[in-house]
Amino acid sequence: MSAKFPVSILWPGGGEQCLAGTDESILDAAHAAGVPVPHSCRRGDCLQCVGEILGGEVEPVAGFTTLDLRSAPLCRLTVRSAVTVKLADDPRVETIPARMFPVKIVGLSRVAPEIVSLEVVTPRNQLLSFLGGQYATLRLKNGTARHYSIAAVEPESRVVTFHIRLVNAGAFSDWLAGAAKVGDLLQMEAPLGRFVFDTRHAERTLMVATGTGIVPIYAMLVALTPVERRQAGPMTLLWGNRVSSDAYLHETLAALGASMDFDYRPIFSQEGTRRRVTSEFPTVPLEGARVYAAGHPQMVVDIRRLALTQGIRPSDLRVDAFTFS
Repeated sequence: MSAKFPVSILWPGGGEQCLAGTDESILDAAHAAGVPVPHSCRRGDCLQCVGEILGGEVEPVAGFTTLDLRSAPLCRLTVRSAVTVKLADDPRVETIPARMFPVKIVGLSRVAPEIVSLEVVTPRNQLLSFLGGQYATLRLKNGTARHYSIAAVEPESRVVTFHIRLVNAGAFSDWLAGAAKVGDLLQMEAPLGRFVFDTRHAERTLMVATGTGIVPIYAMLVALTPVERRQAGPMTLLWGNRVSSDAYLHETLAALGASMDFDYRPIFSQEGTRRRVTSEFPTVPLEGARVYAAGHPQMVVDIRRLALTQGIRPSDLRVDAFTFS
């Protein structure tokens, strides 16, 4: 039997304790004890369970490597002593509990060659409230379920919009591209997730997205109040796509950048200068910055590594790695 050590898991306004064995991940130990640590993939890809190790000794599980063990996914860490962990959380998330909604498709359209705009409506008197950056779980009648970031909610019509990338041989994608039609019924659980805008003061803000990773960041931007925009300081948005035809929100973001006074930079890896967001990242001033990254898992890992090596504090780094299926 493995030795067990106490683990204190802290978040703004509270915290809980559990016991973790040396042969189990901190995430598994926390969930076995009923401690609510956010997670999704349990492989270290989505980075939803990243915690900052404030004290104690930890080791990575076999096969996992990381730049900094003091800030890593809890699903990939085991304990070697008593440990204290701090979660990057936002107390506003707890004020909007997730609910189940029966929803009906009211709109389906291609907004880019591989991206579908899906619009669903909630029942009367059941308006979805959410924070920009959160996501929903959509479930088909056959039980197939996928997580998608919420692009927008229209209060008067109760319409919830998603921008969904079609994935080859993906169960939900195949249905969406083929059999799905207006009038179909789905189950939706929302709002979920903690990838939301940090309203604390920042010297500057850098947002990085690839593909449909722009959806949660776009939802954050349009929800910002004038006070929150000032709190963010000078702001830069990098949006990476393969070619310009993939950048379905380009005109919207350009107009938003002009009206909200932020530096919007579209970047294409297979067109024009053929750059990637990771190569553009070093050109942005980072001193005192808060960094958000959403999209392809490898991009998020790379941006996180670059940010940490540039001295960005783990508490000023927010990430949402998309796992496509």
